[in-house]
Amino acid sequence: MPAVRALVVWGCVAALAVHLGADSAAVGTSTPAGVLEDRSKLQGPVDHGNGAAPVTGTRSAQAPARAAAAALAAAEAAGPETTGRFLDAVPWPVIPIHMALLSDGRVLTYGSTELGLQSGQFNYEVWDPALGTGTDSHLLLPNTTGTDIFCSGQIVVPRTGEVILTGGDRTVNGVRNYSVNDVNFFDYLTNTMRKGTGMAQPRWYPTVTTLVDGSVLVTGGRDAPVETSAMATPEVYDPATGWRSLGGATSNAAYGIGNWYYPRAWSAPDGRVFVVAITGRTFIMDPVGNGSITEQALTLPAAGWWHPAVMFEPGRILSVRNAAQASVIDLNGGTPAGAATAPLSQDRIWSNATVLADGKVLVTGGSATENQAVDVAYHAEIWNPATGTWTRGASATRMRLYHSTAMLLPDGRVLTAGGGAPGPVTNLNAEIYEPPYLFKPDGSGDYADRPVITSAPLQAAWGGTMTVHMQSATPVSRVAFVRAGSVTHSFDFDQRWMQLTYAQADGVLSVQMPADAKAAPPGNYLLFVFDDAGVPSVARIVRVAAATDAYPNSITVRARATLAAGTGAMMDVRIDGELVASTEVASTTFADYRFPLPAVVPAGAKVEVVYTNNATVNGQDRNLYVESVTLNRSAVLPSANGVVFDHGSGSAAFDNLDVVPGTTDLTVNGALRFAAPGALVSTLTVRARADVAEDIGAIMQIRVNGVLAASLEIRDTGYADYSFRVPQALTPGTPVDVVFVNDGSATGDRNLHVESLTIGADTLHPTDPGVTVDIGSGDAAFDGQTVIPGQADLLWNAALRFTVPNNAAPKLTVRARATLAAGVGPLMRVLVAGIEVGSIEVKSPAYADYAFTLPSAVAPGAKVDLVFDNDGGTATEDRNLYVESVTVNGATLRPTDPGVTVDIGSGAAAFDGVMVIPGQTDILWNAAVRFTAPDASAPTLSVRARATLAAGVGPLMQVLVNGAAVGSFEVRSASYADHLFVLPSEVPAGAKVDIVFDNDGGTATEDRNLYVESLTVNGNTLLPTDPGVTIDIGSGAAAFDGVMVIAGQTDILWNAALRFTAPDSSAPRLTVRARASLAAGAGPLMQVLVGGSPVGSVEVRSTSFADYIFTLPAQVAAGAQVDIVFGNDGGTETEDRNLYVESLTVGGTTLLSTDSGVTIDIGSGAAAFDGVMVIPGQTDILWNAALRFFAP
Repeated sequence: MPAVRALVVWGCVAALAVHLGADSAAVGTSTPAGVLEDRSKLQGPVDHGNGAAPVTGTRSAQAPARAAAAALAAAEAAGPETTGRFLDAVPWPVIPIHMALLSDGRVLTYGSTELGLQSGQFNYEVWDPALGTGTDSHLLLPNTTGTDIFCSGQIVVPRTGEVILTGGDRTVNGVRNYSVNDVNFFDYLTNTMRKGTGMAQPRWYPTVTTLVDGSVLVTGGRDAPVETSAMATPEVYDPATGWRSLGGATSNAAYGIGNWYYPRAWSAPDGRVFVVAITGRTFIMDPVGNGSITEQALTLPAAGWWHPAVMFEPGRILSVRNAAQASVIDLNGGTPAGAATAPLSQDRIWSNATVLADGKVLVTGGSATENQAVDVAYHAEIWNPATGTWTRGASATRMRLYHSTAMLLPDGRVLTAGGGAPGPVTNLNAEIYEPPYLFKPDGSGDYADRPVITSAPLQAAWGGTMTVHMQSATPVSRVAFVRAGSVTHSFDFDQRWMQLTYAQADGVLSVQMPADAKAAPPGNYLLFVFDDAGVPSVARIVRVAAATDAYPNSITVRARATLAAGTGAMMDVRIDGELVASTEVASTTFADYRFPLPAVVPAGAKVEVVYTNNATVNGQDRNLYVESVTLNRSAVLPSANGVVFDHGSGSAAFDNLDVVPGTTDLTVNGALRFAAPGALVSTLTVRARADVAEDIGAIMQIRVNGVLAASLEIRDTGYADYSFRVPQALTPGTPVDVVFVNDGSATGDRNLHVESLTIGADTLHPTDPGVTVDIGSGDAAFDGQTVIPGQADLLWNAALRFTVPNNAAPKLTVRARATLAAGVGPLMRVLVAGIEVGSIEVKSPAYADYAFTLPSAVAPGAKVDLVFDNDGGTATEDRNLYVESVTVNGATLRPTDPGVTVDIGSGAAAFDGVMVIPGQTDILWNAAVRFTAPDASAPTLSVRARATLAAGVGPLMQVLVNGAAVGSFEVRSASYADHLFVLPSEVPAGAKVDIVFDNDGGTATEDRNLYVESLTVNGNTLLPTDPGVTIDIGSGAAAFDGVMVIAGQTDILWNAALRFTAPDSSAPRLTVRARASLAAGAGPLMQVLVGGSPVGSVEVRSTSFADYIFTLPAQVAAGAQVDIVFGNDGGTETEDRNLYVESLTVGGTTLLSTDSGVTIDIGSGAAAFDGVMVIPGQTDILWNAALRFFAP
């Protein structure tokens, strides 16, 4: 058992010191003054869901009878098709004391700090189930409202899609759990929370209930930590009119003194509200006008405020009562009725009840003793409404007691989470329960195949029919609605289940909607479709609302038009290139054109409003006028900065060629384009490991601009990557801190080790220049007092402080690898003109890139030194550094380039010029590899090549211009890569450029060869197969003697020189944009002819469209015939070699394969030019043929 350190809890206040060691005071924990200790509730150890639970609990003498226990154990032995299954626990950023399913399927949770302390004042978080359960599936967001939303009441407002949060917590003289009347709203479209108009009364632990008109009822709660401060008068929030109090519905017996604690209330089938008190008394409250309330004759057994209840069918409620009793309440008659149903296996205090997709009720969590680890109910129980009986379910590994939650997800699983603050365990973790309906019935434990909804409406109205499309015509057995959940303190405020009638025609369902809002109050419902085996689909979220209600997640274009020939302007709306709406704008005055969106549009997405049918008819000029575009609750004006208008029809509206600033008046076809406003989200990755002490890992926090963005317990003792999403742009200069907060332990030494921080394309290291470690706990980690240079090992509470680099800033990249000795890699320092710009311990045994941001551009001719200065070894190991290349000023330099040297020695001896050898890759001694920085404006030459290796050695490729060597390189990449060479001067037109391979060789099983795809020089890309390119086979001088010469080809299988002639950079060019499908490893051979004369050919191997450039001997005359010929059609049983041509650019004009006048002449050889089998032009060339254009 790990050591447990805990502070007691006073009332509902937890002063947690677990995992904070000797520095706990520094993070703001304190003991409330003047409050008596309550040793019946201890704050337990923090559990991040890693490994075994730290506390499992005990069984009391009052535990279930042995026979019953044996029966339960036998049931648990059944497979998941009977019991369901809990997945392993996973970390959660906060204790999810509150949980709400958002309109887009994400989950809002809040209620504690990242350390498990009671408080919702600083953070809340949003989990995206579509991203799994890893660290990057969570988004920890700052609470900027000033309200501590701990123990508020939350629900999705049907009319707006926002989550309303009513009330919350307040601390008075160091004592928590006073209340506020604050009201806040979380907007899922922007990931932000805003403060609204407050209620008339402060409320702590209020219930929120959706009424039939879409307004929200708030009942219960209290102000101060005394019973007499209970709020007995309900209030109603209407988004259109605000708040009103229901003085006529005031009742202590229903939701006031003694019953204020999250009253159990539901919207009833007659439109009124049903309330059941913990005493068992029942009430009907009418929210109309000033409100009224009437006690009902029905009385149930008493319950605690910790017992759950849920509406499992329209008007029918399962209510768990004291001593494991359960009652069914029926509201469908003239008066409420109730009856006992089968009891649970034990009393489950602080359990949660969740209606599953199939209408059964799942109960999870709880224990027999209030918030203590005594007789903990780890096992789930499932209640069947058809039989009134319970089935034993699978067992969880974590106790879920006070402050735990459970909620149905759209995929049919149940998120069970939290517990603690206070409690025996502080559960910063969650478990997902998979119900039996997700598994095959054969006992294999395999998942069942699920029906798939391919389309369903985003919104549907009462009384109508909605059309649902399925992936297959397999018979459907059931269609159900489940109200989206919103849970806290063992009560899901609004969840309810209902079966829908439907008719099926093959894969199309016509589903009858509920009759009215009394049957289904407005809001979000999960639409599940079941196959004939009872397996549910993943749900679609359908908003139930009046047909006139606007869908919250929409894009609204405010526009008008001038008409021509009675026809308005055709307007398309595109997001990231996808068409989301198309309509005719016929209004001649500005009007709103609103289009619902299936998903939230992220900030920065490309939004385009496209005008497509500009024309003048009989003197009438058709035009489109756009006043504004509203998205994510923000309006964008056409005249705003960054908005542009791209003139053109069809693809020309998206080519960025004829672009002007945005304008309201669209008088020509084109696309009005801008970046979407909305929630900014960035991703960063920390590579880290920990030293674990007392079975507790290192708590690592991420702060961006000083704001907490993530917190995680690191338990891996080997380096691992941890990715986090943060709610802001990581722009250059933004401070990013990696903070270690729980140093200290009674035994062992807990530490955090950080290898790197990756932001976008930049990987930063603790040892990079400018990175520091600020030692201290809490605020002292940011005070700049005890600061040392950055290092990987955080051996104290401290902040490792990075700054987001400027991608526009100059960089230097070293590609290197290492051999280690005694677990230590070579230390590589980088100096520019004698000044150190960074250092790193190279530990990768494979070549990797190490990028260093420079304070300024490297001056041409400056010395660049890579220094290795910790050479050493053991009896069996030798620490060495291997440098493949240095990229600086846009050029890639290699140790084997002319002029590069290795100066052997330690310290100053590495620069004394005494022991100097030619540059080489292998640095086997303390030494400096010395380069000279090239001129960034110097001409370059690029060879795209790959290799096959033999005996671990790749082909040595040397490049010569007019016989003078300009560089050499060992090619090791098995896939094509660009190799850049800096030239001393421009290559004159007509100069000889030779690519020489001179270490041909092999083994019994390997053959060393060089493969050259292209050479780029003077702005032209030349291919080995171009006319005039040759291969001169031979070694040394024989590679230039002209004796064994063959036509140029990609594969250089012998020592030889591949010989090009440099083109004139001003020569005309022709570009074909094409891609291929390969067969037998060979791509289509594409030949280009102008006026019947070949100008070049190439094997197209790219499976995505790429540009192929051909240098021409002269300008192409207008009207000249240009043929793109595919001549090696073929295939295998499973492959088909084809050529796909998107466009031809000649004379500055881009022609499409589908343009008018373009044809395909099918045939091989001369038959491709005979005009016999001719079809209109198309992109797909599926036969030997000539795609024929005529130059404009």
